[in-house]
Amino acid sequence: MHIHNGFAHEYPQQEKQQLTKNLPSIFNEFIFGEPVKTIGTTFCIWTTGNEKWKTGQIENYNDSSEEMLNIFDGNPQTYIDGASEYYDENGIGTGIPLETLTEVYHGKTLTKKMVLSIVEELEDWKQLEEDLNEIGYPYNFN
Repeated sequence: MHIHNGFAHEYPQQEKQQLTKNLPSIFNEFIFGEPVKTIGTTFCIWTTGNEKWKTGQIENYNDSSEEMLNIFDGNPQTYIDGASEYYDENGIGTGIPLETLTEVYHGKTLTKKMVLSIVEELEDWKQLEEDLNEIGYPYNFN
């Protein structure tokens, strides 16, 4: 089961009850509690298993979810293109190698070499290990 709250500054916030129409009650604490309550919501998508993602329905309303989430279409090149556009606009640049990202997309075990192909130096390997353990992503940094 997964839920995502979205907020786009350029879109008006709508009635959250409509944005979450037919939302399973198991997600109520997340979507109506903090910090989501304070952050705001312009779209909400969810799935409860192997079904398609669902959204609440507001007639004649573009909730921005398609535009904001197209980067997660399962194609590593789409992600790189979107990240490059974002980071280049902010003067940061990105050097994510397509080969490494493709391996991550396919759930390959993350190695030290893969990490260092994305960033020149990582200050806190222990924190990365904790984060990977939290999401259940395999790694081997030996």
